[in-house]
Amino acid sequence: MTKKALQVGLLGFGTVGSGAVKTLLRNGEAIERRAGRPIQLAAIADIDLETDRGVSLDAFPGLVLTKNAEEVVANPQIDVIIETIGGMKIARELVLKALESGKDVVTANKALLAEFAEEIFGAAAQRGARIGFEGAVGGGIPLIESVDGPLAGAQINRIWGILNGTCNYILAQMESGAGQFDQVLKEAQRLGYAEADPTLDIGGFDTAHKMALLAAQCFGQKVDYEKIPVEGITKIDEIDITFASLNGYQIKLLGVASRSDKQIDVRVHPALVPQDALLAHVEGVFNAAYLLGDPVGGVMLYGRGAGDLPTGNAVISDLVQLARGENAGVERYEAFCRPGLPQRDTNDIEAHFYVRCAVKEQADALNGVLAALNDAAVPVNLAERVDMNGKKVVALTGKVSRRAIDAALKAIQSAPFAAGEPYAIPIEEVGE
Repeated sequence: MTKKALQVGLLGFGTVGSGAVKTLLRNGEAIERRAGRPIQLAAIADIDLETDRGVSLDAFPGLVLTKNAEEVVANPQIDVIIETIGGMKIARELVLKALESGKDVVTANKALLAEFAEEIFGAAAQRGARIGFEGAVGGGIPLIESVDGPLAGAQINRIWGILNGTCNYILAQMESGAGQFDQVLKEAQRLGYAEADPTLDIGGFDTAHKMALLAAQCFGQKVDYEKIPVEGITKIDEIDITFASLNGYQIKLLGVASRSDKQIDVRVHPALVPQDALLAHVEGVFNAAYLLGDPVGGVMLYGRGAGDLPTGNAVISDLVQLARGENAGVERYEAFCRPGLPQRDTNDIEAHFYVRCAVKEQADALNGVLAALNDAAVPVNLAERVDMNGKKVVALTGKVSRRAIDAALKAIQSAPFAAGEPYAIPIEEVGE
């Protein structure tokens, strides 16, 4: 006897939504076989139903097209709501209504889940509904399922992630000599690798949303997105890229998370990554995450982190799991609401740092920078004065707290030899 089809309502028919539909059409037979039952697209809601998405809907008999998303959520025949609208306000309202009516939800909306984690995952746990969100973290990379499935027997204690393709592409282009940050960003926008308003990407906020979800999944507790210190790549200069390369490093925008007996640490910032680390070789628009756990050791997952088909495939993978009756335990969702260890103050983080200071013509500028670092108890392993887009002093420090580095930078900025705001980037020894 053929099992009843899973009836699906899709909210949003843009990039991710159309990618999910394309995946269903391309691999329908294999998807149905793995799901153990047919998956039927019953309705699509979008404010724009006229634009050609490059996909035929003729294969879905009885498909309802509507501009009224509420109508789809309220339809008693629909089992699962896929939310690919994006944004916060409307998406939040629709997702909560779906969960409160007992419908399961699949979404790739990392901002929504990260900033309203307790409310949304709490609603799922309370109503006995399920949420699939593989596409929210890493696009086509199966990060969430790997932690919840093959790595379920491991305690993941540290995470390093390159989770934004726009930033990774820009930094790789700068390393190849394509120019300064603003110039490379404009080219990335022209090629479609960066949004017209790239703030979420280049500001590090997109990575922070993903890290909040991934860290909560790995550590089994609530992560407060508002407490994650976030720094993007807008201050990166060509000299930073060049100096890093000459000294055996590459600069990457990293999401970093760790867990100890007393606290968790979740942060996003540029970092110097040793060139022999696997993450240093993640190029272009690709993403990767390196997880360190007990007893498995280091595990790296790599792939396309965005785009219609990779993320659309992740959405369909969630549908398959729901069709099979998986992910029904409330424990999966309670982890995102569960109080746990406090989040560490970023000022307490200790690392080796790269420091860059724009200076004036004064002959004693190098000595002035070294004196300011010494006064803040920052040990220096290497320092030199260079001429590149203006005169600068660059240095590599010993291991020291972020608090001490910031004190030194404040002193340098107010010194008479300073010609601009000084800058520091931590060095991350991935895998330690």
